[in-house]
Amino acid sequence: MADEETAADAAGRLALERVYACFDAGQSFRLEAGAGAGKTYSLEKALRRLIELRGTELVRKRQQIGCITFTNVAKDEIIARVQAHPAVRPETIHGFCWSVLQDFQPQLRAIVPDLPGWGERLADAGVGARREEGQLRPRLSPGDARRGVIEARRRADADDGAAGTAQVSLSASEALSRAAD
Repeated sequence: MADEETAADAAGRLALERVYACFDAGQSFRLEAGAGAGKTYSLEKALRRLIELRGTELVRKRQQIGCITFTNVAKDEIIARVQAHPAVRPETIHGFCWSVLQDFQPQLRAIVPDLPGWGERLADAGVGARREEGQLRPRLSPGDARRGVIEARRRADADDGAAGTAQVSLSASEALSRAAD
C-alpha cells in the first residue's frame, strides 16, 4: 500500500499524459493549476521531453519552444531546470509581448497618438509629441508600451464594447501591414 498513487499524483500524471498527447499531435497547450499544484514540475518534464525529441532539430532550424510564464521567478526557475537550453525560450508574458512589439515602435509611435485620448496623455507625460522633420522623440519603454496597449484596449472596451475593440484591432492590423511594406 505504500506505493499507492494519491489523487494529486494521479491528476499530475494525467495532466502530463495530456501534454504529451498534445506534443504527439503537434498541438500547443496551456497548463493551468493553482499554487503548489506542480505546474513547474510538469512543465519541466514536458520541456525535457521536447528537448530530447526535437532539441537538436529546433536549434538547427533556429526555432524555439515558447514558454510563457507570469513571473520572473517562474521564468528563472524554468531556465535553471532546462539548463538554459537554446531550444527553449522562457519569458514572462510582458517580456514576450515586448519582444514581439519592440520591432514595431515606429508604427506604434504613429498610431498610438491618434487613438482617442492618447495624444493628450502622451503630451502630459512629455512623451511623443508629433515630431518635426529630423527631431527625435523619446523611445517608449516596455512598460510605457504595455500600459498604452492595455489602456487602449480598456478604453475601447469601455467606449462601445465590440465596436471599440474592433477599432483597436484595426489599428494593430494597420501597424502590422505598414511594417510589412
